[in-house]
Amino acid sequence: MLMRIHNIVCTFTIAFGTIVQADTLEVPSDYPSIQAAIDVAVDGDVVLVAAGNYMEAINFNGKRITVESSDGPDVTSIKPLPEANQPSVTFAAKENGNSRLIGFKIGGGTGSVIQDPIFGPTPVGGGVFCYECNPQISNCHLVGNSVDGFGAGMAIVRGNPVVSDCLFDSNVAGGHGGGLYVFDNASPTISSCTFRSNEASWGGGITCTVSCDPILTNCVFEDNTSGENMPPWADQCSAGATTGKGGAL
Repeated sequence: MLMRIHNIVCTFTIAFGTIVQADTLEVPSDYPSIQAAIDVAVDGDVVLVAAGNYMEAINFNGKRITVESSDGPDVTSIKPLPEANQPSVTFAAKENGNSRLIGFKIGGGTGSVIQDPIFGPTPVGGGVFCYECNPQISNCHLVGNSVDGFGAGMAIVRGNPVVSDCLFDSNVAGGHGGGLYVFDNASPTISSCTFRSNEASWGGGITCTVSCDPILTNCVFEDNTSGENMPPWADQCSAGATTGKGGAL
């Protein structure tokens, strides 16, 4: 009998010993920058960002955390300094659906260089760069980003992120995908997003190319433009449940 009671106590000790309390790390009251809070955060934590203009680039570095503004994208922005020479936001370390970015205006990044099979080294993803990862991105405004290459607003390469309730506005790419560039076996889910006044040589709103299968639902496309006489660009791709209207893909 005593042995049985002892075993039960040990089982409960082991089980409850694995419970970890998530923390909320507040910026700037506790940490001076968003990246400073990310650097010390552990999986499950929330980085809560007060209203303000944050002149920095951030990288999730594979962490399963939530980075969220307290007051939304109209009053909270992420914009790196020009000399940063990188995307405003980077997901490139196997982030999953527990890595969340919520409620920011994002602009000013210059992208990350990938090896394109046709164009060679090419900067992609000025605002947000997703590479081989599956984060969640919601209620973000990707506005006024500009890259010489592809995906001024956002680039998704070999990943399946979930993007919802986002605005892609006035982003300009020298090549493909003014608003969004989906490339190389990527299958994102894009819902309730607006693509407005984006520009590119091909695919003013979106370019999808090389074995991709995005799902777009309840999206609006308005006044996106591509190069003269250029058609919508979707090469070696399919798109399921598309309910967009207006503008150029």
